[in-house]
Amino acid sequence: GSLLLQWQTPFWQDEQRLQLSSDSWQWQGAAEQLYLNPWTLTLTRTESSDWQATWQLAGLQLSHGDRSLALRGLTGQLQLMPADDVWLIPQLQAQLQEASVQQGEKPQLLLTGAALRGAVHESKNGLLTLVDMQWRGTIDQLTLHQPSQHHELQDLTMGLSLGGIDRQ
Repeated sequence: GSLLLQWQTPFWQDEQRLQLSSDSWQWQGAAEQLYLNPWTLTLTRTESSDWQATWQLAGLQLSHGDRSLALRGLTGQLQLMPADDVWLIPQLQAQLQEASVQQGEKPQLLLTGAALRGAVHESKNGLLTLVDMQWRGTIDQLTLHQPSQHHELQDLTMGLSLGGIDRQ
């Protein structure tokens, strides 16, 4: 496959953009194989010095012997904002259509429809600088197969909110 690199820095703006994209390609070792379907990664530095990343991966399969890991439909975006000595995350979104772990012909783990959203914001309280965090994850289905057991979760939603955390 081919790898495409694009760099964009308009001289009239303080914004920079780097985009990497690739067609499908594969690598094969003695007992390992890696198949990577088309993917794109874009990094942008905005005028306010924030960083934004977006990614799309159609699929990936990594095999070692009779064990394999497969991912399909991985997309997302992330925004990073510098704040003194830390990086805040005003926005994170990631989605995964499907992930599986197999040994031989039998799947051991199957995950479908996973999503993660989150944010880390700064807030002021007098002289104190505080951080607020909010995270939310969803899973449509998670199946775990063992030789003598079968476990399954459906429509799982998880969330975590923390507020007023001292940055020190």
